[in-house]
Amino acid sequence: MQQSRVGRLRLALWLHLVTLGRFGVVGVAATLTYFAVTTILGRPPIGINSVAANALGVFASLWVSYFGHHRYTFDVPGQHERYLPRFLIVTAGLFLLSSAAMALGRNVWALDHTLVTALIAVFFPLISFLLNSLWTFAQKRAQIARSSDTTEL
Repeated sequence: MQQSRVGRLRLALWLHLVTLGRFGVVGVAATLTYFAVTTILGRPPIGINSVAANALGVFASLWVSYFGHHRYTFDVPGQHERYLPRFLIVTAGLFLLSSAAMALGRNVWALDHTLVTALIAVFFPLISFLLNSLWTFAQKRAQIARSSDTTEL
């Protein structure tokens, strides 16, 4: 009985580590998409306005991020009507949180811009991973828990 519990805990830890690794891969892909789109559109020969190029880069990276996490990181079936609104809520909330952190860090606490940016760069993905795994795409984790409970019966 105890070995079975230890085995389940190891499996759960392994699954979390694999998911975290996949989350990182998708995050890098989304970041590279943002960088590529923003750079290609914002520089000659296209050379559109930098703010517009940034907005289009964010938009493109948002889709890479959503579909990457949906299909690869969390491997959930369809149900975009369920997952996409949740993903957008988490993303918007994190945008507001990071904006508030930047404003507080720079304007209230007078911290160095690079320090605040680095803190946001560290904490944004961690909070995103927690929220997306515990809420946005939570169905997968619940299914795994239920299936491991029924296999012991």
